Parts: sequence; C-alpha cells; structure tokens
Amino acid sequence: MAHVKWDTGMGRVGFPWEDAARVKAALEGLEGLEVGGHYSHFADAEENDAWTRSQIAHFEAVRSAWGAGYLYHLANTAGILNYPEAAYDAVRPGISLYGLWPGVGLEPVARLLARPTLVKCLPPGHPIGYGGLYTTQGHEWIATLPVGYADGMPRLLYNRATVRLEGHNHPVVGRISMDQITVRVPGPVSLETVFEVVTPDFHPSSSLWGWAELTGTVSYEPAVRLAARLPRVYLRGGVEVARADA
Repeated sequence: MAHVKWDTGMGRVGFPWEDAARVKAALEGLEGLEVGGHYSHFADAEENDAWTRSQIAHFEAVRSAWGAGYLYHLANTAGILNYPEAAYDAVRPGISLYGLWPGVGLEPVARLLARPTLVKCLPPGHPIGYGGLYTTQGHEWIATLPVGYADGMPRLLYNRATVRLEGHNHPVVGRISMDQITVRVPGPVSLETVFEVVTPDFHPSSSLWGWAELTGTVSYEPAVRLAARLPRVYLRGGVEVARADA
C-alpha cells in the first residue's frame, strides 16, 4: 500500500501537483502497486498565509483528480493549529508531540538531568575552561557536570546557558567542552544533587526552546541533537514506563 507524495509548492520532493491526472493514469497501470493515500507538506504554515493557501488549493486539485477512496493528509503542527480546514483524513503532528510550540497551551516533555562530578571553590581571577572565556570575580563555587556538546548542548551557549537547581537557574560559565560544562553555584552542593540541564518549559536559557533562540535556529535542531549515548527514561503520569540505556 503506497501513499503518493505531491509537490504543492515546497519544491522539495513529490510529483508536481499539476500532473495529478497524468500520474494517476501512469500509476494505475503499474502491476503490483496499490495506492492508498496522497500527501503533501506545508512549507510555511507558521507565517505565510498566501503560500499556505495556495498549497491547500493545489492539494485540492490533486484530490479532485484522484477522487474518493484514498487517505489524504497535508497538515503538520503549524497546519493543524492554523488551518483546521486542511485536516482532511489525517494529520501529521511533529514538533507538537514534544510540546515545543509556545503560546498554545502545550508543555515540553523532555528534560535532561545530570549530577556533578566535582564541586570546588575557585579564587578570584581564576580562568575556567578552554581559552579562559570566563574568569571568577570572587571566590566562586563551580560545579562540573558530565554533559557537553557531544551530548547535543550547543557549543555557542557558553556564558549564556543556565541550568536549574532546586527551582533556581544558575549560569554555565566558560567554554562548553565535549563532555563537560561548568556551572557557577551559590555554594557547595552534594555530588548526589540533580541538576536540570534541559528544563521542560520555555525558559530562555535552560530549555530546548531557549537554546534554539540563543543560537538562532529552530527548536527541532537541539531536540534531535540530543545524543544517542544519553539514557532515555520514559514517564507516564510521573511513573517510569520504559527505559533505553545508551
């Protein structure tokens, strides 16, 4: 059972929508192929109304050419939220499954936790990390966490990201290393203390959304860059239901 992809204006993949009738005739003549559905993809349902409505119109032309009896689907997350008339027979939510869409009542589902490997007090004027991009201003307690850019934390977040400890955010100071970050904390903390490196919200410097904003990208990117070596724990109602260890 195959679903046929149509290019309704994005210019990436799929048959040209203008060729719907010709493609129908060609595919119906192929032995062993059963067409079960048709789909396309919105290019900018977030902001470009004219482009999006043209895509809907082009998809309608495909639908008219092929007729009933197929599963038609077009809407991604932005389409679901902004163009309910484009729901058709099915929708394809993507980023909304992770809650990473602000302003519509969704809550991010992912958080990243880490315990410190070392906590120490450094004297005034002490450089921290590669290149000494941060220097202590006084006696400062520094916690080293075993998370770095190899785990998906953007290297550009040095001296800008924060992590959360007991409801308060604390700055990541110095260069983000491959496997470690250093965090300025208010005092000595136990090595059993759990820090939230990624918080399940839209905080401007500790959430996946915040990371994206700080690095000039979309939240999809930091979300998919969380490394496979990070253990995954799946919760339902606060109770662990599955685990995938690295």
